[in-house]
Amino acid sequence: MKALKIRIKGLTASFRYPLFISGYQPTLTVPPLSTVLGLISAAAGEIIRRVDFGLGYNFTYQARAVDLETAYEIGEKLSFKTNVWRREFLYEPELTLYLTDLNMQSIFKKPVYQLLLGRSQDLAWVAGIDEIELAKVDKTILKGCLVPAGVQGAVGPLVSLPVIFDGGYPRKRLKTEKFIIIDRECQVRDEKNLYLDPAEGCGVFLYEPEYFC
Repeated sequence: MKALKIRIKGLTASFRYPLFISGYQPTLTVPPLSTVLGLISAAAGEIIRRVDFGLGYNFTYQARAVDLETAYEIGEKLSFKTNVWRREFLYEPELTLYLTDLNMQSIFKKPVYQLLLGRSQDLAWVAGIDEIELAKVDKTILKGCLVPAGVQGAVGPLVSLPVIFDGGYPRKRLKTEKFIIIDRECQVRDEKNLYLDPAEGCGVFLYEPEYFC
């Protein structure tokens, strides 16, 4: 299968656990699907409301650390107070996107809006774009990705994460699913969604368009 391979790098990244509202803020070690769709929307300059392309990604980072962050807690009648939270972040992240729509190459050559890997200060940039051939496999080694709960052989934390939001304000989740975060290498089996990037020798879990419906 032909696909675009897009490498996106940054200095920092942080992906909030949905259940943590205040206090210490840990980070997910892999971005949710909704975050990746938001990044693609920023590149395109418009909200991706209908996913009509296959999407896969792998994510790596060099280290994890904790920083202090000022938070503004809004109360009644728009009153607010400041607080200081400890927030975990990832150092030198790299996101490798695999997209089956080859025409999307143009939006990453010249993104409309700034690309982010989490917060507004987690600036990112496109480090490379290639057109490759993904090889279909029924088992492979995965690392640094999300797979739906139930994929055979997947080992890691089980979390409930948003898949896609609408374009309104405030945003509403259109779909939420349970995922396994694969942060360490493990061999998985799947008859439909597994591919291999021959150049990297790494596996790719490719979400088909119908998954986002």
